[in-house]
Amino acid sequence: MSDTHDPTASTEAVQQGSPVSTPPLSSPDAEIDAYLAWAQAVLADIPDANKAIRKPSDLSDGVALFHILSDIDPDLFRNPHAGDTKDNWVLTIGTLKRLYKLMMQYYSQSLQAASTALPSPDLNAIARSADAEQLALLCLLAIGIAVRSEKNETHIAAIQTLDQKHQHQLMMSIERVMSFISQGQEEQLVASNPDDSIASSVINGQADDIAAKHQGKSAAQLATELEAMQAQKDHVDKSYLLLLEAHRELQNQFQDLQTEKDELTVTHEEHKKRVEESRNQQADVLMRQKIDKLKIDLRRSEDALAELETDNEKLLQSAEESKRKIEELQKSADEAIKLKDQLEEHRHAADRLQKAENVIEKYKKKLEEGTDIRRQLKTLEDQNAELVDRNAKLEDEYKRVSAFKPLMDSYKSQIADLESKSSNLQRDLATSKYEQEQILSRLKASEDQRASAKEEMELYQERIKELELGGETALTKRKQIVSRNSNVSANGVDGLVAADASRASADDDDELDDDDDTFDRSDELEEALSGTTMTDLKIRLRKLSRELEAAKTNKADQSRLIVLENLLEDAQRMKARYEADYLREHRDKMVLQNQLEAIRSGKSDLGDGTEAAYALRLRLNQLVEELDEAKRRLTELEVHNEQIARELTVAKSDLSLVNKDQVDILHSLRASMDADKDELEAHVKKLKAEVASVSEQNRMYMAQVNALLMEKVDLQAEGIGQRDEALKRERALGELQTRLKGKGLPKEVEEMVASLQNEALSSTRDLKALQERFAKAKTFIKQQDKMIKEKDRSLAAAAAAGGHLGGTARGVDGSGGRGEASNEALEQENRRLLDQARNLEREQRLMMSAFQELGRRYMVELESGRNPSGGGGGGSGVAGSAGTRMGSASFAAGGVRALSGLTGLNGPGRSWLANQRRTVNPTLQLASRR
Repeated sequence: MSDTHDPTASTEAVQQGSPVSTPPLSSPDAEIDAYLAWAQAVLADIPDANKAIRKPSDLSDGVALFHILSDIDPDLFRNPHAGDTKDNWVLTIGTLKRLYKLMMQYYSQSLQAASTALPSPDLNAIARSADAEQLALLCLLAIGIAVRSEKNETHIAAIQTLDQKHQHQLMMSIERVMSFISQGQEEQLVASNPDDSIASSVINGQADDIAAKHQGKSAAQLATELEAMQAQKDHVDKSYLLLLEAHRELQNQFQDLQTEKDELTVTHEEHKKRVEESRNQQADVLMRQKIDKLKIDLRRSEDALAELETDNEKLLQSAEESKRKIEELQKSADEAIKLKDQLEEHRHAADRLQKAENVIEKYKKKLEEGTDIRRQLKTLEDQNAELVDRNAKLEDEYKRVSAFKPLMDSYKSQIADLESKSSNLQRDLATSKYEQEQILSRLKASEDQRASAKEEMELYQERIKELELGGETALTKRKQIVSRNSNVSANGVDGLVAADASRASADDDDELDDDDDTFDRSDELEEALSGTTMTDLKIRLRKLSRELEAAKTNKADQSRLIVLENLLEDAQRMKARYEADYLREHRDKMVLQNQLEAIRSGKSDLGDGTEAAYALRLRLNQLVEELDEAKRRLTELEVHNEQIARELTVAKSDLSLVNKDQVDILHSLRASMDADKDELEAHVKKLKAEVASVSEQNRMYMAQVNALLMEKVDLQAEGIGQRDEALKRERALGELQTRLKGKGLPKEVEEMVASLQNEALSSTRDLKALQERFAKAKTFIKQQDKMIKEKDRSLAAAAAAGGHLGGTARGVDGSGGRGEASNEALEQENRRLLDQARNLEREQRLMMSAFQELGRRYMVELESGRNPSGGGGGGSGVAGSAGTRMGSASFAAGGVRALSGLTGLNGPGRSWLANQRRTVNPTLQLASRR
């Protein structure tokens, strides 16, 4: 068993005596040649040993060195490997590790030398490539054992038989290894003395575990570990020196205060004498005041001295306590390293076991798929037989129907003739309607002309009657008539009304002055020639009234025209919008058709498959288990880390501040930092509670994802069967259409074809629904995977924040400036954690909205399935298209009803989670109940 080593001795060995850090005294090739000659000379005297040692690779397997050392100490170096291990790297590295371990055990037990002072060769480099430098280090250890053993005379005699250069090289190597051994013995003595360093309290029984732990590590890793341990030791030594310096300063202060006290006592005695001498003098009062002041100062100094003595005792006690805690922390650090190594080993074993389980599950899945394929093959053979029988029946019916072909051709020709005649008649009817409209318009114009002529004729008849009766008019009457006529022509209707009024007044005047004036026939003739007669005025009046009515009619037509223009613009706008919607829907339809064709042809790149889904589910369960285990370990380590951090913080804060003012500052800082620490601990607990709630939600989502994956596997199996059946039906329909193209069919055959078409449409809809479900399930799984990764990152950040919290608290207790910086860093870390929590909540809301959309669409599909519609089994093509339109309309109505029913899910009285679960399809609800 080897002795344990302390960090100080290890660091000094690495820095001063280790051959890894010092340059070699000669070239590695010369050393290897000397070692080969020495091995040949020694093995020549050993029976049952391999004498063929000619090149460095013969020494790199460790067998030759094993034989040499077994001859020196057969009890320790027993059972050397008998076979050739050069071609087997695993056996070679195992032999070298065993040889190196036994060498270190011989040095520690027989030669009483510390293993840290000895060189540590890289066994991996020796086993893989027979590295000359590392092999020389291994041979150096072997020759050191040979020259310090009981059979050293034999080996020295063998060395003396070699060449001069080999002897010189071996002597240099022996000097080197002897210096290493002497240095190791000194370190062993230092390590065995408990008063030399603080690290001497490590138990000797831990050396085997540490040696076994460091055996598989390289020199660089050991050097880094030794440097870390040396840094820790230096830190502890510095703190110890600071304590000693503080203790020395306190002693000096105590001595100074003691001398001051003695001086004050002497001065006090002198003042007493002076007071006794000058009591009768006038300055007695002043002297008494000075005496009182000196008494007060003396009392203060005594109090300060007592406080310093108590502080000195406290510091000594805290120094002893810190030493004890440092020793305990060293033990806990060693245990943590051991646990870490065990964790790595268990993790590698778990990975290998997981790979083996995945391979086993894969083979099981392949066997199950083979049985499923055989079952499907049998069902396909049965379906093929049924289709062959149905094909024979259809051929017989086709033969019977072929007799009606001439009759159907004659019917088609008659229908074409009748359609051409109908089109001609429609064209003639349109021309006759146009001619009728033209004749009616001309008739209306002639009637208007006839009415106007009739009115003129009536007016002329009245004028003739007036002329026959012989009325009398005066010059004023003619002027009034002329003015009325001008008003009518100028003002339209208003002038006409004024003219009627003037005419009425003129008639009254005519009745009054009937006896005074006489009518002049010559003047009337002039009025008739000038166009100002009564008849002309009436004609003008009626013409103006017709123009007024026409103007009013045109105004109404203009408003109607504006309304029609607005309606035309609205119609064009609606047309453009409908065209855009139609193009968008047509584009989406083409994309879905391409995806459907890709799925039918088996060229989908979405990565579906039962194996992928099963592997994803297994990986998901593994991640959940690993997450729970990591959380548990993280909680334990955080509790342990908080305890150690709290103790170290108190010790360092007590050691860093020793004087009175510094002690006051220490107490104030500690009080403030305790309050801040309580607040931060409460905040950390709150964050942990949030993380626990998020993990619970994550677990619930994992259960839902597993249920989705199981449903996906079932739906894939059903979708494959339905797709094959739909392809067969489409193929049969295509063959029937090619055979029966251009031929008439009886009613029974048309009904059968229509039913087959309806079945094909239903299977196409089912396939489209399955495709949408698969796409949604994949999207949901991707979102869950993303959320799991984000959760892992958040947990790692929380763990880092916990460690950073302990470091921040220690830094705050140490100094005020570092405390403020650490508080700022802690606030930034808390803000980052809050942002991550908000991002997680946002992602969960988005995920649940997508999940709700999935449930909503599934409810729409269920509603459309409960309200099936179609165009009818038989009949002509027009009836079939009408049925198709009715089917699409009923499907849209069913979707609207499903949406209206879905809006009532989030009713009052139910929680949000319950509402979300009710929006999921019934298959997922059944899986969650299971």
